[in-house]
Amino acid sequence: DAEQIRLRDFCRKLDALGYTWILSNSDVKGKDENDNFFDDLYSNFNIQRVDARRSINANPEKRGALKELLITNHATNKEYVRAI
Repeated sequence: DAEQIRLRDFCRKLDALGYTWILSNSDVKGKDENDNFFDDLYSNFNIQRVDARRSINANPEKRGALKELLITNHATNKEYVRAI
């Protein structure tokens, strides 16, 4: 969690300097619906959950569909869509 907080702090600095950024991360809510870690950590930014697929994993049962977070400081009403 400490590294995630450092990353959030870096994103805050970029935002303060006027840079636009987007961050992708695994969605922990996929494992625990009550885990609000990223929602709380990035509450001042835009968070969108999107469908993603993992085709590579040492454990074949863990391959497949999951949720991914797209977090950005860019104010937009557009939804990100799967490009591939």
